[in-house]
Amino acid sequence: MPNAQRAIPACKCLVASVAALVAAIPLAGCGGPRPAGAPPREVNSGLARLNDSGAAAPINTPVVDPSEAEKERLVARAALDLEKVFATANAEPSGASDGAGDAAPSAPPAAASEPEAPVFTAQPGEPSAGLASLASDTPASTPAETAPPLPADPIVDLAKRMAGLLAERDQNGKPVLTDFAAMLPLETMRPGAVAAINDPSSPLFAELTEQERKTLSDARARLLASPNGASEDFLVSLRGAQGAGVRIARSVLCTRVEGFGRFDPYPAATFVAGQPTRAIVYVEVEGFEARPARESDPVQRTIPLDEQVAVDLSQELALFHDPDGLLAWRRPHQGVVEVSRSKRRDFYLTQMIELPRTLSIGRYNLKVTVLDRTSGSQAQAIIPIEVVADPTLVRQGP
Repeated sequence: MPNAQRAIPACKCLVASVAALVAAIPLAGCGGPRPAGAPPREVNSGLARLNDSGAAAPINTPVVDPSEAEKERLVARAALDLEKVFATANAEPSGASDGAGDAAPSAPPAAASEPEAPVFTAQPGEPSAGLASLASDTPASTPAETAPPLPADPIVDLAKRMAGLLAERDQNGKPVLTDFAAMLPLETMRPGAVAAINDPSSPLFAELTEQERKTLSDARARLLASPNGASEDFLVSLRGAQGAGVRIARSVLCTRVEGFGRFDPYPAATFVAGQPTRAIVYVEVEGFEARPARESDPVQRTIPLDEQVAVDLSQELALFHDPDGLLAWRRPHQGVVEVSRSKRRDFYLTQMIELPRTLSIGRYNLKVTVLDRTSGSQAQAIIPIEVVADPTLVRQGP
């Protein structure tokens, strides 16, 4: 119970005693009867007459501003008193009664003239706060600052997003994103990044999964094989480091080929399951090297050997099931050597193929790989193929 509440009963008793005493005094005034002719006595003004000197003590004492040192002592004293009030309130039992005799008398306050600044100890794991932070010279503890994680290479995040979108299909089984739409942001952010995707020094090689790398590589190869109006600058950038070696400028399935740039393509690479699938694979090649002709080459016997040069290439075909990448059909590398008096500026390859009748319904990728056996460089292109069950589903155009 607070001390002020305990003092209320004692004050009531004191007031009652004073009232009884006053009632016993004669109405003539304090000190008994006054002699006749005596001057009236000065009225007792209470506390002003309690001093021994008999002089009236001044009721209002002038206020003197405390010094800075006194202010500091007063602040420290107030802090101690407030902490004791908090400690008393926390230590008091919840079932204490309001009677004056139920609570033990509080201990008298310490009378130190120079009280020490209170010391507050924070619990382990808890920051110092409140009066503790004000009374202590040590600043309140703050949570440990951790360095933010280094941002990942943005090309990696973008490549993962594009690979995921390229793998998605709509309700009709068509890709939700075109190859051009996937390659454009990647090539804009970092030219040649997809071309070097299988280079161990590339960040895409380390951060992307094998399937993600394959998805992006196939999309790039399809776009290079069928640019569909893409600018030459974009295609040169898309080739990347491959531009220094052999590259496939065009690859398409045809019904007839008469020469370089003279061919009749299929309206769409869609075939019916269970039926023979025959086509001519037409490939235009650029960036190839020429070497001096050899006796084993198909040279012209009427022309000196040292006046002839040869283009030495090989081509491999492989058909993969699109969703899972399983190999469905393959034709190993087949070489071709062509000799002429001067280096050729254009070159094309043709191969007649017949895909197996056992192909299941679905989408496939025919991968064309061309190797320049002179420079050692190689290039790849993808020709999409679709196998359907109903002949009416064969598309007549792109």
